Amino acid sequence: MKAQNTTPAAMQELADKYSAVKQKLAAVTENLAKEQVASAVLPRIVAELDIATS
Repeated sequence: MKAQNTTPAAMQELADKYSAVKQKLAAVTENLAKEQVASAVLPRIVAELDIATS
């Protein structure tokens, strides 16, 4: 097998790490979006509770 047709081990390791980090970033981004939605709803809930108790 020629060296031209193989991926060096170090390069493959970097590619694997990049893939893992990319997946983690996608998960964190999804969680952040959910938290932002929840945070946007909280002021309305507080306002409604304040009106209801007044």
